[in-house]
Amino acid sequence: MKNFIKFLKKTFSSKLDLYFYEELIPNYVYGLLFFTFLLLINQLFYLIKLYTVYNVPLSQIFLLLFNLIPFVLSYTIPLAILPSYLITMGRLSGDSEIVAMKACGISTIRIFLPGFIFGLFIMIFSFLFTDNIVVRANEIYVKLNTKIISQKPAIELKEKAFLQIGDYKISFERVSYENNLEILHNISVVDLRGRKTIQAEMGRIYLNPENPEHYILKFMNGSITEVTTTENITEKKGEKEEKFFVASFKNLTLNVYMPLPEEYYSKGPDMMKVKELKEELKKRSQSVTERIENYIKDKEKIANEIENFKKQHKIEIKGLSKEVVKEKLKEYEAKLKDYKKELNTIQRQIENYKKSLPRYQLMKYYEKFALPLASLSFVILSLSIGMYTARSGRNEGLGIGIILTLLFYGLKVGTENLITNGFLPPITEWFATILFLISGIILAIFKIRE
Repeated sequence: MKNFIKFLKKTFSSKLDLYFYEELIPNYVYGLLFFTFLLLINQLFYLIKLYTVYNVPLSQIFLLLFNLIPFVLSYTIPLAILPSYLITMGRLSGDSEIVAMKACGISTIRIFLPGFIFGLFIMIFSFLFTDNIVVRANEIYVKLNTKIISQKPAIELKEKAFLQIGDYKISFERVSYENNLEILHNISVVDLRGRKTIQAEMGRIYLNPENPEHYILKFMNGSITEVTTTENITEKKGEKEEKFFVASFKNLTLNVYMPLPEEYYSKGPDMMKVKELKEELKKRSQSVTERIENYIKDKEKIANEIENFKKQHKIEIKGLSKEVVKEKLKEYEAKLKDYKKELNTIQRQIENYKKSLPRYQLMKYYEKFALPLASLSFVILSLSIGMYTARSGRNEGLGIGIILTLLFYGLKVGTENLITNGFLPPITEWFATILFLISGIILAIFKIRE
């Protein structure tokens, strides 16, 4: 055991390895922060709008941000590798340190080793981080964001403007605060279902903490006005009579139920672990696959019927006169046309069912493996490019790194759009990762053979 530990220390924590990590890790952290901030900018504006325009509590804003960061990190953890490695290799090659290592007899594989080990660690960490932390954070973010959007009427309390909750339109003149509670003054309410209005001196609108679909509207010191239409029994039959009712109240409570969107209750692929998503795919695919298999069996059955019909037709026309053969031929062609029409109908049904297979879920399933593996692809590619660009320096490394990162991101987004629109199969989610991996391996092989 002691010999094994000594071997690990000698192989993975030598002065060469530690020196490489001292250069690499700060560059990686800076790259990670840069890309994370870049991808967060758009969402930061959205969160600021929620706070400033819709009066969403600051605690909920920070909770949204806190649960959004892991999702962004699941993309930036691999993406930060390319520029950080190329900056590191550029610095080492710019100061001729790679040349000095080779002059000391250190092989290309040994120079690659610390970078490869770090990339392997990032790949494993990225997968575990996504499968355990990101999925839970995504679920919290989506549910909270869905809840906020659906409850926008309750939080968008603007003076002298109408807001709608269910079938009620509400306006008020001003808002005051007592013990952190929002009190509305001089309230007007219109019931959109009937001809009813409510006027009140003050009131409150709030959610039932135990049921996010339940709004409670409480009013004090006001009146209800309602116009009802009834049939006038004293006049001619069919004529209607309108009656006007006014009632005052000291306290009035209205309960309004507004169902939350489906996203609040359902779990998307980004909110499922690999195991859960696999089971979901199996469940969704099973019924569709069974239908497709049944249609294929029907298609084979009809194909066999056509073959038997052709054989039978040949037997029937033997020894018959030309006129009878012509008549039989017409019947044969008409029957064959019906068979082909039936086959085309079944084929269309098969194609329609194939389109209903869970393409998006399958694409996301592949992404859970492809994105962490991209970390290793980037490591191999950047180390290989770094060995080819001798004496390049930091700036060149940064430039190449950003270009390659944007290329990968563009390929990934473009492929996903084509998959979603049905132009490519979901398996092509691997395309960008495999392309970069193969390119890196080819460059590495050529460099090792030098």
